[in-house]
Amino acid sequence: MTPPPVGADTEAPPTPRPTPIDPRIRARRIEVQRDAGRQRLRRLTGVGIVAGVLVLLAASAFTPVVDVDRIEVEGMFRTAADEVVAAGGIDRGDPTLLVDTTAAADAVRELPWVAEVEVQRTFPGTVRYVVHEREPAAVAVTADGRSAVVDREGRVVEVLDGEPSSLGLPVLEGAVVSAERGADLEAAGGDLLRVARAVPGGLLESVAAVRTGEDGIELALTPTGTAHLGESDDLAGAFVALASVLGAVRPECVDVIDVAVPPAPVLTRVPGCQ
Repeated sequence: MTPPPVGADTEAPPTPRPTPIDPRIRARRIEVQRDAGRQRLRRLTGVGIVAGVLVLLAASAFTPVVDVDRIEVEGMFRTAADEVVAAGGIDRGDPTLLVDTTAAADAVRELPWVAEVEVQRTFPGTVRYVVHEREPAAVAVTADGRSAVVDREGRVVEVLDGEPSSLGLPVLEGAVVSAERGADLEAAGGDLLRVARAVPGGLLESVAAVRTGEDGIELALTPTGTAHLGESDDLAGAFVALASVLGAVRPECVDVIDVAVPPAPVLTRVPGCQ
């Protein structure tokens, strides 16, 4: 075929038309874009709110409205409230939000009588110390002749002048202890302390001292006599047997009570005493 001459009119190829989109798909795309926009807006709004709250908190932390204006101490008996407050290091006027309750609790636990403490912070401006004190269990005599009260763990909680018998606690005869509050009983006194803290409350008035005898642990009784516990691990049974015997005999007639075998206690009376 002969090509058309240059300049001759030719028909242009048709322009392709875009494929029509289903109206439902178009609507879905628009909705997805709108949802994405709303999510971005919510995120930005949330960040703005949090930032605003942080700014307000930071600003209010140093205003008198949320300063510490009340300090309370509960639960103590032998520890003075002023001593607890001083040890905690929190003062009236401190920003409540910035109070370090953990550091305050750690400091108060260093006080001799304090076993545990909870430091509570309540708004607008109250700090509360809830103190749990140590339980005294026995007395040891120090090198300078004073009386050191030790708790159930062997910690020296108080050092006093005077006779240890006046404290109403068993004396750990031969136990070594420092005349310093917060010191610990040396390991050699551990067995004596274990026995002393097992003495029931109803027998405390009858037990003057705990010591190591020839046949094991023994108790010095009051007003007179000795109780042999031996090597028995059944301290509860031994004290039940001891209470039973003491309840059946005049205290001044007791020479020796052997409760090394709790089910079969043996009493030896003072000669001539019935």
